[in-house]
Amino acid sequence: MKAASLVSIAFFALSLPAAAQVPVQVVVPAGIQQDPAGFMNINNDVWFGDRINGVLHYAPDDRANPNPLDTGTYHADPGQPFSIAGVLGSIFSFNYIGQIYRVSDTLALLAVPDGGRASTGKPVGGIYTLGFDPTQVFPVSPIGNLTQLVPDKGLGGSQPTSVALGPDGKQYFGNLKNPNLQRINGIQVESVGTALNGQPILSLAFNGSDIYLGTRDGFYFVPTVPACSGNQNNCGRPLLISAGATVAVANDGLGHVYFAQSDGTVSRLNVGTQTISPVASGLSFGNITAGLGFDRNGNLWIGQSSEIDRILAADLALIP
Repeated sequence: MKAASLVSIAFFALSLPAAAQVPVQVVVPAGIQQDPAGFMNINNDVWFGDRINGVLHYAPDDRANPNPLDTGTYHADPGQPFSIAGVLGSIFSFNYIGQIYRVSDTLALLAVPDGGRASTGKPVGGIYTLGFDPTQVFPVSPIGNLTQLVPDKGLGGSQPTSVALGPDGKQYFGNLKNPNLQRINGIQVESVGTALNGQPILSLAFNGSDIYLGTRDGFYFVPTVPACSGNQNNCGRPLLISAGATVAVANDGLGHVYFAQSDGTVSRLNVGTQTISPVASGLSFGNITAGLGFDRNGNLWIGQSSEIDRILAADLALIP
């Protein structure tokens, strides 16, 4: 994509007439969850990060349903060992989770902006890896080891809230307390660039070598970001796709990047045709990282302020 074509995307998106939108199903009504963020699916179970509950597990209401991801409703299940919250051993004690990024069938990345509980005094925010074993099925938890890659104290209290794995095998992340886009290279943290207007980066997603950013003033992308280092020659400068606070982004692996904005909408960017289509509206998001992600069946899961919804893959396929 060239910068000039992205200018036309922003203009075209703002001038599009309202189009038919797809059905949004309520999967988990308002309950104990608060600002569910990120998303992870293992077998028939799902997890969202949460403002107060750590990585909160959601279980099918009907375990006998062979395909609850498409047809079932769910409920929050805060019990260990399926959820990650509270004190884990003597090392971890966090509750506020930002983006969850599924790397493979056995590994996910967590962005943890939480600075630790006063009762422990431990600065436990940072970037983590979470291992899991999808061969384990209920009632055995698939959740495995939680390992801290970069502690927040080593980032000067930046409070990471977004994370994604690049095609170069490096972890990229943004922060709640500054606009920096950074990556982890071995044991080193490198600067790539910054979001515009001093805004925090709330969510990240890759499509090929391009990275897509959700910030509090827009949906942006940075082309060929693995080749950028230290923002030399302005290589890490984000290019605007669509204005408006963007709280979540997700790639469906089919050439589309979905993004949720604080006006209560979810939209889809077709990377190949450089067009934006409306997906859903009338939703409710705060101004922090929200939930957006795809399950193994290709359904889109949406974490609203207090509710979790789903759009079926079959309905998404009808969007022009």
